[in-house]
Amino acid sequence: MTPGKPIRFQAFATLRTENNQTLPPAGAEGWSISIGTENLKILSVTSEGTIVGDMEWNQITNNKGGMGQFETVDPAYDPGTGPQGEGAVSAVMIFPLSQPHLPIEGTARIAALTLEAVAVEDGPTSGRVFYVDNKKGQGRPVPNTVSLLGSSHSPSLGSREIRFKRGEITDCNQNGSKDPLDIQTGSSRDCNLNGIPDECDLASGRSGDCNQNGQPDECDINEGQSGDCNQNGQPDECDIGEG
Repeated sequence: MTPGKPIRFQAFATLRTENNQTLPPAGAEGWSISIGTENLKILSVTSEGTIVGDMEWNQITNNKGGMGQFETVDPAYDPGTGPQGEGAVSAVMIFPLSQPHLPIEGTARIAALTLEAVAVEDGPTSGRVFYVDNKKGQGRPVPNTVSLLGSSHSPSLGSREIRFKRGEITDCNQNGSKDPLDIQTGSSRDCNLNGIPDECDLASGRSGDCNQNGQPDECDINEGQSGDCNQNGQPDECDIGEG
């Protein structure tokens, strides 16, 4: 990215469910999330384009239930002065609690964030998005909580580093198209949301592909295609193969 010129991009907040032993089997029917950033601004947060939007239109309508939603940026983004866009909160509760709900196992996108980064001379070259309790927007502090069969649970909180580079936007796969355009148009995937096409992560060794399916191992795990029962960052089928 050109020094001093902002670049905007999208990232997704996800909720991963594993080792779910609820009886009767059920997924999350509600949650509140609180998100912070470093070296990035959050311009907006929405559930559009996530599983929440699909559930709202495909399952909850037609007298099958209802949904309570709230989402805002904390503090509210404004082109004025002072701290802005340093966090976001989103809360969803589905009624009735029994149906519908999130998948019983796997990873679901539950919020979409529009982020902005600005590269400056001798400034940071990466930013971080992370779950952190007590962002609040204009209301009360919001904790990170998941509702399962009417009971509240505290999830494990993750984070993601996003790298941005001063100077020219790169073309790591040398296809004549800049990397952000490859990702935006879908000609390259960016399943780990680091702003780099997945094929370049694999070619550089930045990401592993132990099962040789053409996708970074962390994405196999995060998207529920592979398990990681020992939480070593490597798909279980590779651990088994290695003995």
